[in-house]
Amino acid sequence: MQIKNILLIYMKPRSIDEHETIVHVLKSLRKQKIRYKIIERSRINKKICSGYDLIIVIGGDGTFLRTSHFVDDTPILGVNANIQRKEGFLMQTNISTFKKRFKDITKKLNIIDIGRLETIIIRKEKQIKLPLALNEVFIGHKLPYKMSRYRIMLKQKEEFQKSSGIIIGTAIGSHAWISSAGGRKVEITEKLFQYVVREPYEGRLHQHKITKGFFKENEEITIMPASSHLIISIDSLSEEFAVMKDDIIVVKPSDRYLKYVEQK
Repeated sequence: MQIKNILLIYMKPRSIDEHETIVHVLKSLRKQKIRYKIIERSRINKKICSGYDLIIVIGGDGTFLRTSHFVDDTPILGVNANIQRKEGFLMQTNISTFKKRFKDITKKLNIIDIGRLETIIIRKEKQIKLPLALNEVFIGHKLPYKMSRYRIMLKQKEEFQKSSGIIIGTAIGSHAWISSAGGRKVEITEKLFQYVVREPYEGRLHQHKITKGFFKENEEITIMPASSHLIISIDSLSEEFAVMKDDIIVVKPSDRYLKYVEQK
């Protein structure tokens, strides 16, 4: 695949290092004489992110995750804008490695398919599709100290639960929040998905059996809210999706993989 047209998405720089990273990437693109468009991350949408051979994201994991919500099948390369301040787990390169890495990519673009999660809210016979999750889907009360009540269905098992919410994650997301919550890290290319119930309330009258585990590409998790004020968060970004008491939430592996430029 020949790279002729690139979309460059950046996080507004907050330091000299971050500004210099953007400048460095732009110089490299100009040297390769490749056509590009540059846009700040708050302005992106699905239309803007289509029609390119490659998308380069400059920032941190949050910028990469936000970009992934608007991308279907365009390969994404992440550049960590500040390795001293940003974890950059999703980012494949940085200011010191970009020049050589990009030169290699223009010769041969190696892509791996990364699994994502699809979330659907069924509300009065209507289906509301949320952005695809690259890391995880969280379902729980909008206030972290309030109890979440819901029914969960998975693999022909059903259970009423009281907890601090449930995290449903991807393979690449197993290295993020779900791992901190007690999940297990797996290789990012695995076609495995997992869930962790946060702080299940165990008392005299109630014991949980469905608390954590894996599910595969042909399986799904169904959540039926039993209390008000629950929300859904996709990839822990700022937008929250309100859930009504009579809604049905279905989370399942998506058949639209993220085209992730292979790490070196």
